[in-house]
Amino acid sequence: MFLNFADEQIKKEQIGKAEQFYKISKILNPFNKDLEQRNLIVKALKEDRSPSTDETLAYSENPLVLGVNATVPVLMYHYIRVNPYTEDKVGFGLSVTPENFNAQMDYLSAHGYQTITLDELGAALLQKTKLPPKPIVITLDDGYTDSYTAAYPILKAHGFKATNFIITGFVGGPNYLTWEQIKEMNKSGVFNFGAHTTYHSALTYLSTEAALTDLVKSKNVLSEQIGYPVNWFAYPYGNYDDRIAKTVKKAGFIGAFTTNKGSLHSADFMFTLPRIRMGGGESVEMFASKLPWK
Repeated sequence: MFLNFADEQIKKEQIGKAEQFYKISKILNPFNKDLEQRNLIVKALKEDRSPSTDETLAYSENPLVLGVNATVPVLMYHYIRVNPYTEDKVGFGLSVTPENFNAQMDYLSAHGYQTITLDELGAALLQKTKLPPKPIVITLDDGYTDSYTAAYPILKAHGFKATNFIITGFVGGPNYLTWEQIKEMNKSGVFNFGAHTTYHSALTYLSTEAALTDLVKSKNVLSEQIGYPVNWFAYPYGNYDDRIAKTVKKAGFIGAFTTNKGSLHSADFMFTLPRIRMGGGESVEMFASKLPWK
């Protein structure tokens, strides 16, 4: 088949878009075994032939065909503290200094990002409610004390909202939040809370019954303390599989977050939602490079 230059450029753009959306769908849905059929359009285009009806259904300029309902960066923090690299290399990778955290919040504020809650994200995905321009979610895992002493005042000063995923069995322990601090943060409107198991268990190593018991317990204990239903969960260590994702849903959560990297979210995969990891002494420029909008 002879193609002129204009046709060749159009074809390249079509292939590029198809490949891009295919990659997106693979990230969003690691359990879908039928995703390979969605790459058939690329094969057809490369062979200079018209795609079949089935292949056409796999591709569109509208990314909703591949399940992407919203682009929202969900930032994942752990420690907001000074942590020298030589003392604790693992901890360093999970740490952001208060100075850097403040600079990152300054960047978000200066560039028009607007923090939303996970319930607002959920409503956008499941009920198609409208999100503000440049929506962003800030999450902190584990419920460390520095989320109260360092992150809380910085977020409050910027007028930002955040979610703290709590290990309920560790509350009140060394370096962890107390229930009094959690209630204060909750009452302020700066923080809302999600569950992170009772003892930070790697859930795939538990039986389904044991995992369900832990999930329900952590959800109920946290709900009783803060006074409203806990709808959201984060997998400890990012450890999950299809069985555990279904168990989290059975426990009554609306959605769950992995440690998979990405800003694209789908209503079809509410229990494998991605986040963007923060830590390791990165500069504001590195921080900005992880975000979808400048």
